[in-house]
Amino acid sequence: MRVLERHTQELERGTQDAFMAKEKQWQAIEERLSGFTSKRHYMPMSNWSGTIVMWEREWESLAAMEDAYSRLVSDPEHQQLFSTSVIVDEQVELYLLLT
Repeated sequence: MRVLERHTQELERGTQDAFMAKEKQWQAIEERLSGFTSKRHYMPMSNWSGTIVMWEREWESLAAMEDAYSRLVSDPEHQQLFSTSVIVDEQVELYLLLT
C-alpha cells in the first residue's frame, strides 16, 4: 500500500535560505543512494513567521521507505549534513494513501 510521508519543520529564525540550500544537498545524497522519491516543499500562506516549512513525498510501500532510509542513515555524508541542521523542531506524519 502506498504511503505519504509529511514533515512539518520549524527552523531557526532567518535560516530559510540555508535550509533550502541544505535541501539541495539532501537531494544529491538521495539521488546518489537511489530509491528516494522526489519531495514537494510548502510554506504557509497565512500566519507566516518565516520559520515553518513543510515537505512531503509518496512511497510505493512502507518497505520501500524503510529500505531507502536504512541506506541513508549509514551514509557518512548524511551524518555530517544532519549534524549541521537548522531545524529546531519537527513533526513527521505517515499516511496510507487510499486512492
